[in-house]
Amino acid sequence: MSVHIVGARVYDGKTATDRWFPVYLVDATDGMTAETGKAHGDLTVKYSVEGATSMTAYVPTADDWKEAGEGKYWLRLGAGEFGTENLYQVSIACVGCRTDEFAVDVADALFGEMVDDVGDLLYDVEIGGVVVDSINNDAITAAAVATGAIDALALAADVVDEIATGVWEAMISDHEGTAGSFAEVQRWVLQALCGKALCNSTANTLEIYDTDGSTVLVTLTHSEAGVTVTRTPSGVIL
Repeated sequence: MSVHIVGARVYDGKTATDRWFPVYLVDATDGMTAETGKAHGDLTVKYSVEGATSMTAYVPTADDWKEAGEGKYWLRLGAGEFGTENLYQVSIACVGCRTDEFAVDVADALFGEMVDDVGDLLYDVEIGGVVVDSINNDAITAAAVATGAIDALALAADVVDEIATGVWEAMISDHEGTAGSFAEVQRWVLQALCGKALCNSTANTLEIYDTDGSTVLVTLTHSEAGVTVTRTPSGVIL
């Protein structure tokens, strides 16, 4: 003969989600002797949300009720009963048994799920680090960073070397350069040194070619007025 002394219990639940809860059925007279062989049709199940003034009936099906033995059962509920984050109480009455009762503290996420979320957040992060995958696009902007929030001490010691290396090793072809920029001057220098120049004395032009020998990069037109020689465009450096 199995004997149970059943006390108050509080379980965790998740909003709008079914979960199995343990139920203990003992003899209505002595309150200890385990009652076996109880079917779902023998039950009267009710629940109420925190602060409610009445109980709501829940009718379990055969799939919602499992007998483990020795007066121990499993009851499944929650998907249609636990609609919001709150404390719920559940009672299970059965003929010849004492009514079993327990509370369910319902939240949007179970404790184990929250622990997993924290673990995902901290995955691959050293002390003071940030998970790159957790940052939304455009999350770090000038408006989002306070003035002076990032100083020299916050940068790696070799950051200047890395930036300089990145600049000097960048492909010229990737940087045409805006008017008057250093990149534009560098391109003109490269063109003058590497390309051929073709002078047309009839048209008073000087054509500077790309390194392929066929693409004209710039055409300079010369004009003379007395001792003054004008080249158009005037910004090209030879």
